[in-house]
Amino acid sequence: MPKIDAEYLKELDDKAFGLLPHEDLYDNQRQKIGEVLWGEDPGWTYEDFKWELDIHLDNEDEKAILRLDRELERIEKRIDIIADISEFPEPDWIVEGVVVRNGLTLIYGDSGAGKTTFCLYLADAVQRGIDLFGLKCNRGYPIFIENDESPELLKRQTDIIGFPKKLDVPKIAVAWDANSKKFNEAFCNILYYYKPDIVIIDSYTSLGIPDITRPESVFVLDELRRLAREYECAFVII
Repeated sequence: MPKIDAEYLKELDDKAFGLLPHEDLYDNQRQKIGEVLWGEDPGWTYEDFKWELDIHLDNEDEKAILRLDRELERIEKRIDIIADISEFPEPDWIVEGVVVRNGLTLIYGDSGAGKTTFCLYLADAVQRGIDLFGLKCNRGYPIFIENDESPELLKRQTDIIGFPKKLDVPKIAVAWDANSKKFNEAFCNILYYYKPDIVIIDSYTSLGIPDITRPESVFVLDELRRLAREYECAFVII
């Protein structure tokens, strides 16, 4: 850490003065002679720097002063690798608070608990853009990958509950290749050519991994996250 002395502080002040935007106008002796009228927020200014530096000097906080120094160096080198979470937009919810675009949602429960039936309700709500048990849904296009049962049995379930009236399912098998750590080409073709908003996979174990807690699951979930971002969809995994 550089020694916090008058010479170091002057160098720091000189760097900030030349690098940061100003709220005030100064003469050659750096005396305030006016104000700058910005049409938009200039961001972190020289005056902000001076205010923070004075506080850290009063508190004798050398680490905070060094952080200011590094902040100026970062700005000078145009290094921008940290974001303030408060500046992030609201997530792009497909189902409010449950299913988010570019993300994964896991639905788990005992056999016969109604997971598949719930996902049929979900698919119908997304297709029609109606609420799902009080949760707002944005209208979108779902695809239901049913590996546990035959399409005929899935149709029977939709007939029993009365919806969805229309539900698209793949004609081909979707599978995970443990050697290449990729899904088969058919799966990528579904995402590329049909551009679904939400893909429901029933079930995770049908991909060839008996338990989601198995170590190899990290590769499957990481690949699904990558595909969700690439194709701007959401995956719901039973």
